Formats: sequence, structure tokens, C-alpha cells
Amino acid sequence: MWLAIGVLLAIRFGLSLYMIDRPGPQQDETLFVNAATLRVPGVYLAHSLAGIPLMVFPYIGALKSWIYDPLFATLGTSPATIRVPAVLIVCAGLAFVYPAVRDLVSRSVALLATAVLCLGAA
Repeated sequence: MWLAIGVLLAIRFGLSLYMIDRPGPQQDETLFVNAATLRVPGVYLAHSLAGIPLMVFPYIGALKSWIYDPLFATLGTSPATIRVPAVLIVCAGLAFVYPAVRDLVSRSVALLATAVLCLGAA
């Protein structure tokens, strides 16, 4: 059964990477980029302390900026470096769907739920 889950996750990963640079970066994806690349003052940098970003928007913290800072420093800033970590997090989360649903319902329902979530259009 885990082989089927692995294949579904590989398909989801491949579908997510296909044309990952299109459409171009959207505003909600790039709110944290100014803080991550330390473009101070940035359009989206509400509060900082001693040059360290604390809030990228009045109600959005800078944790994502801190996480992405080493990625941008080593890989540069591009749609792929913004989106691939999110794809990896989604695939990791999807790996937990099967055991959770299997324990709550049954193996067949768990496989179906995982397949629907992995192959869905979103």
C-alpha cells in the first residue's frame, strides 16, 4: 500500500513542478521576499528591530522570511525557490493523510482520500 502512496506523492510532486514558474509570482506569494532579502525599507516590511524583520505586514509575522533567507542566499530569488519549498511541505502533509484516514476509517477510504488529494486540480 505504501508503494501506491509513494507513487501518488511522486505524481503530485511532478504535477506541481510542471511549469512551476507560470504564472509569474503573485502578490500573496511574495509578501515575505523583501524581509527575506533584507530590502529595508521594503514595501512589505511593517516592523523590524535593529534591522531584523519582525512583521512583514501588520498582522503577518516574518517567520517565513527567516526560513527562506538561507534559500534565497544560496539559490537566488525566483518563482521556483519561492514555490518548491511549499510543494515539499504539501507532499509531506499528504504523506500523513493515508495513516490518519486509515486509522479513522479504513485502508480503502484512506487510499481514495490520498488519491483524490494528490491528483486534485488545486
